[in-house]
Amino acid sequence: MVETIIEGYFTEKECLKIKEKMQDKTFLHFDISYSNYAGNCKLIVRSQNTNHSKSELKKMFIILVVSFFIKLFLLS
Repeated sequence: MVETIIEGYFTEKECLKIKEKMQDKTFLHFDISYSNYAGNCKLIVRSQNTNHSKSELKKMFIILVVSFFIKLFLLS
């Protein structure tokens, strides 16, 4: 299992929405959780696919999240 942490100032609501939309998506089958510290959440992204490094997993996840939300924005 490969795990990476995406640091940021996410709210719990934002983390839940990202998890809802991205959990088990793509061939990487993302397992998403988050850690809440004083209202600032970090996303924790895991994948059973071990063919990728932590940095590759992080980049792939960010690219997929951005493309997913751009599609939502453009279609609404």
